[in-house]
Amino acid sequence: MKDNIINFESIRKTKDPVARICNVASKEFENLLIIGEDKKGQLKLVTTIEENADMVYMMEIVKLGLITKGVEEDNEH
Repeated sequence: MKDNIINFESIRKTKDPVARICNVASKEFENLLIIGEDKKGQLKLVTTIEENADMVYMMEIVKLGLITKGVEEDNEH
């Protein structure tokens, strides 16, 4: 995984269905780490990232961004 500068201004929250979000993500992202709650309420993770260390790194960078900058509502739809 490359060391990238992440623009946390672009993190969006949306109420769109999961299928729509995954469709958009499949066109926009090269690698994904998806964390969500299944229909039974259990936390699940699906990823294209092979190395556990890279997954943890990505989660920690996102966590830091959320703590320091927050999330903006997606008003495009």
